[in-house]
Amino acid sequence: MLTVKKLKSKYPFGANSYLISSVGYSAIIDPSAPPEDNEDYGNLKYVLLTHSHFDHILEINKWVEKGCEVLIAQEELSYLSSPELNCYSSFLGTHDGYFGKAFGLSDGEVIRLGGEEIIFKRTPGHTAGSGIYLSGKFAFVGDTVFCGGGYGRWDLPGGNYSELLNSIDFILGLDEDITLFPGHGQHTSVREYKRDYRR
Repeated sequence: MLTVKKLKSKYPFGANSYLISSVGYSAIIDPSAPPEDNEDYGNLKYVLLTHSHFDHILEINKWVEKGCEVLIAQEELSYLSSPELNCYSSFLGTHDGYFGKAFGLSDGEVIRLGGEEIIFKRTPGHTAGSGIYLSGKFAFVGDTVFCGGGYGRWDLPGGNYSELLNSIDFILGLDEDITLFPGHGQHTSVREYKRDYRR
């Protein structure tokens, strides 16, 4: 089973970052928090992105400097370097982004981390290439759904309300015991989300 540690962003608008580990190997999901200089992260392999919005990639370069490969949905690769699509320009008025190497994931693609398999599933709607990472009883869902029955906005570049509803339906169909780790706020479970969700 993966171990999961939630990292604290120094930015008031920062997204949740999750450090996941298995038998000495680790990855960072949505690097809004920087690596700590005195922290042993083991063998860092990946930056796993649920989508490309600025608040989810604020500290990406610092993790890449540690040797991580950046993985994101194939459909969202171009968003990383576009200030208009990653929303740096509209929210912060800057022309920032991630301009390094990244690798595209297809729906259902399997990533191996230590002794665990992580499955990437596309959940478009919040953005065109939003996706979640599933491993055992854990799902890292980005801004697709939130604790309390909430879900992501669809009025930003690449957003689509009907696709978002379909993606929520997919998450509702997962095993009820799966813990959902969202991009903002507290974690929940599929069972609790079913109870709280109102379309």
